[in-house]
Amino acid sequence: MVKSNSLPFRVPAGYQGPKRSLILAGGGMRLAYQAGVLKALEEHGLCFHHADGTSGGIFNVAMLLSGLTTDQICQNWRTLRIKDFVSYFPFKEYLNPFRLMAFGDADGLLHKVFPHLGINITKINTEPDITGTFNVCNYSYKINEAIPHQQVSLSHLIAGVSLPIFMPAVQINNDWYIDAVWIKDANLMEAIKRGAEEIWLVWAIGNEHQYRKGSFNQYVHMIEMSANGALFAEFDYLNELNNRIRKGDSPYGQKNLIQLHIVKPEYPLPLDTDLYFNKINTTTLIDLGYADAKNYLLNNRKNPAAPSPHSTKMKSPGVGFSLRFKLTGNLFNQITTIHLSLTLPDIAIFMQTEEPYQLAANIYLSQQSRFCYGYNGTFFTKNNADQTNKQVEFGFQVQVEDQKYYLRGQVDLNADRLHKYQIPISLYQGASTAGTLLSTTIFTITPADYKYFRKSLQFYHTPNWWAKRKASRALQNYFLTYKQMRFTL
Repeated sequence: MVKSNSLPFRVPAGYQGPKRSLILAGGGMRLAYQAGVLKALEEHGLCFHHADGTSGGIFNVAMLLSGLTTDQICQNWRTLRIKDFVSYFPFKEYLNPFRLMAFGDADGLLHKVFPHLGINITKINTEPDITGTFNVCNYSYKINEAIPHQQVSLSHLIAGVSLPIFMPAVQINNDWYIDAVWIKDANLMEAIKRGAEEIWLVWAIGNEHQYRKGSFNQYVHMIEMSANGALFAEFDYLNELNNRIRKGDSPYGQKNLIQLHIVKPEYPLPLDTDLYFNKINTTTLIDLGYADAKNYLLNNRKNPAAPSPHSTKMKSPGVGFSLRFKLTGNLFNQITTIHLSLTLPDIAIFMQTEEPYQLAANIYLSQQSRFCYGYNGTFFTKNNADQTNKQVEFGFQVQVEDQKYYLRGQVDLNADRLHKYQIPISLYQGASTAGTLLSTTIFTITPADYKYFRKSLQFYHTPNWWAKRKASRALQNYFLTYKQMRFTL
């Protein structure tokens, strides 16, 4: 079968598989994560008859229907200036704070974010191959409206990401519209009514056990309760509908049971404020999305379990720590940059166990001007040969031109300073170090990349300066002489 065009996810001529819907749920500015998921889904050859976006998921559905490739979507997120999301009313509006429509306006989205992301309303309206729907809350009638892509306007797209308090409602004709997240954050019913037999849901709203302090955290908790609660109600209906289909009663025309695939992070993603203040960046979010999607595709795709409230459950992080760094060297006969992102969700557990942690990664091949994304990445520490210092080992799989490779690196923490490290990177054919060793190359950290690394060192869930200092000292003690990181954040 040959695809009707070169754009991603379009159904090829002669397709005989299940009717599929792609559901991109909300999650704010952090939904660069979904770009990585889309890249992985495309690599696995999936196609979709229908795509639906709610809240922040609207950005990515709009880019798909604007005719962008997944590489372009990733690049546009990677190069987006996050601070462009925020724009303010004229100063005089803030002199009466009790009558403000919101903290800010939509000018940054309309004039900077949408153009940079490549969102083109004319192309969306005329997309011939994928049926798109965009969910907005009609506040005037307190209902969700799924606007077909042929009828959606820029005003609908702005309204669909206008979260109350932070952005004003948008008036369209005689009605007021806002973000639909308080009614639903993923419209499975729209896919079901369109006859989908296979639904792919990309979920990024948190669903953890812990209830956290602070007004902003609790505002986020309200979103989590609304979004997950509405989704669980649709899970119940989907399961009930599948029972009816088993008995030959299919009100929407499905001939087979409806399968629901859910791609989500293991831990809640950092909040929009963390992205805004550079505690995480879009490069890391793209890499995380790709790795999570690949993990699901490789391990869970064939037999998804019936959905339940456990389906979106995530692990609760403790006091955490993250870092990012770049290495430059030569792979595949060209200058290559490796980008690595590590998050320790709970420092205490990390120091007590020897289990590997997930590593997000990508490699940039300069000659081809191309990013290739890592998956099954791991990071762990051990004592070096003379038992005097720690040694870090990391590795990840990567696919380059349909060939699978495994990259492995090792860092001895005896080095004087991180920017002088010369790190051997070994390249293996296949999925692990059991494959053929193709090369071992020295990669280095440049002064600029060392500065990038230093700025990336961040702690999470530390309520005050003392808690951060306590976590910092604990990590320094764990790494013994690893003083060069100087956790003075």
